[in-house]
Order: sequence, then C-alpha cells, then structure tokens
Amino acid sequence: MNRLNKTKEERTVDFEEERMARLQKDKRGRKEEIEKRKAEEERERRRVKDEAEMKSYGAVFAKTPKTAMESNKDRDPTKTAREYEEDFF
Repeated sequence: MNRLNKTKEERTVDFEEERMARLQKDKRGRKEEIEKRKAEEERERRRVKDEAEMKSYGAVFAKTPKTAMESNKDRDPTKTAREYEEDFF
C-alpha cells in the first residue's frame, strides 16, 4: 500500500479550461481546412481559366505588331507576292 501511495498523483481538473482549449483547437483546425479548401478552389479556377484560354483562338488572332494576322483584303497592293514571302521569313 505504501508503494501505491508513493506513486499516487492528485491533481485538480479544470474542465472549463480544458473545454475552452479543445474548442480553440477545433476552431483553428476548421479554419485551416477552410483556407486550404479556398486555396484549392482558387487553383482549380485558375487552371480551368488557363485551359479555356489555351483552347480559345483569342491569342492567335490578337493584333500585336509581331503576330498580326492579315487577310488578303488588308494587304498593301503595291507589294508583290515575293516581297510578302521575304517579309514572312
């Protein structure tokens, strides 16, 4: 019995404090899950947007100086076909 009494530990338990700590931990966990889910949704939204942009022809037909596409109607009538081929290369 003496051995048992030597190892005996008595402590008071503050249930309210333990409850508050558990609730805070749960709240932090839920908040992290929500943030992860939002980040994942944002990545997915960007991926879908990028895929849609790659599938569209908007970038191909964009009028930029280096990649401007011309129709035959927009050609300069004073240039010959050979000159256009030279400009192409």
